[in-house]
Amino acid sequence: MSQKVGEFLRHDPFKLRFTTIQATGAPKTVLKRSLNQAVSEIIAPSYLSQQPATILYELLDVSISELETKRSLKVVWTGISNKEESTYPFLLPRTSIVNDLCNELAKCVKLTPNGTNKIRVFQISKDGKRQEEYTGNEMIGNIHDNTELFAEEVPQEELDALSVPERDKIIMVYHFYREPSRAHGVPFRFVIKPVRRTISVRDRSTYCPFF
Repeated sequence: MSQKVGEFLRHDPFKLRFTTIQATGAPKTVLKRSLNQAVSEIIAPSYLSQQPATILYELLDVSISELETKRSLKVVWTGISNKEESTYPFLLPRTSIVNDLCNELAKCVKLTPNGTNKIRVFQISKDGKRQEEYTGNEMIGNIHDNTELFAEEVPQEELDALSVPERDKIIMVYHFYREPSRAHGVPFRFVIKPVRRTISVRDRSTYCPFF
């Protein structure tokens, strides 16, 4: 099948990836090159739909055999201001850890001069209200394929707060529309100090764009 499609598209058959679809037409399962399956086994007949059987194809820049030993990831960079600035794609060995991903990301983004030079990678909880941070030692091959990853620069104020937990407190902040249950956007961490009034917190709009 790869050979025939490659000939038709005039594309290297080893740089093609195929995906089956669900009844709704959405992508379902990426086909592994190592599986010795006939096309008739891949495409299960549907008696409930008159639509023809379909397999999606994708043109790759690297060989499928190389891709299957690596993990393709996309990371949304929010910097230090909680704004979705850019999305960066990466192709790393599946045995790499999240810290390796941070090192690669640091080469692509602009960190704050004289800042912490620390990057935090996280995903958003299902309710949209908090960050679920990675420690850095997780193997990227074990991260679920559908996980949306975010990354931000850890501010110096947060590290300072960790050194004096009896004085400063780090809270999680999230955006919502009218009702607290209707969360949206990217939640972030915020340092609260005992001498800071609410109005002074609001004035920090460059760090908290939700005010």
